[in-house]
Amino acid sequence: MRVTTGLKWGLVVGAVVGVLQGIVSYLEYLETGEALLRFIYQEMIRQGTPPEVATRALEISRFFIGPGAVVSSIIGNVITYLIIGIIMAAVWEKLRTGWLVKGVIFSVALLAITVIPALVSPPPPGYPRSPIQYTALHIAISFAGPLLLAAFLNKTAQKEVTS
Repeated sequence: MRVTTGLKWGLVVGAVVGVLQGIVSYLEYLETGEALLRFIYQEMIRQGTPPEVATRALEISRFFIGPGAVVSSIIGNVITYLIIGIIMAAVWEKLRTGWLVKGVIFSVALLAITVIPALVSPPPPGYPRSPIQYTALHIAISFAGPLLLAAFLNKTAQKEVTS
């Protein structure tokens, strides 16, 4: 399989996964945003920031955090899935398994890369925790992304064989 095929489908899947993750992140922000902003304010004051400066910073943050979560999710996932698409296309024929197994391998690897750092380095004390439903949605979308990419690559590989 050509690497450009992985690049193309990685871009598509990255955009889709990015939008979905961004929506979940935005909804998560709507629910936990005020607690997060209070935490940030308290940390800024604790570290010696004057209250008026901290208040102004929070006003700016309040405006940018929600939309920033969506934009950064899209950009981050497009980059991630471009890389996954390239790697998946490069090893497609070498992995002598079905497309679903290939997708699961990459899904597990992606989850390990994203979950292990959170387990090793927990958030600071007092940091507002996300409700479990958002964490579960993020994990489900992260697991589904490589499966979707593998399905598209499999469809493309089948077309290449029949052509």
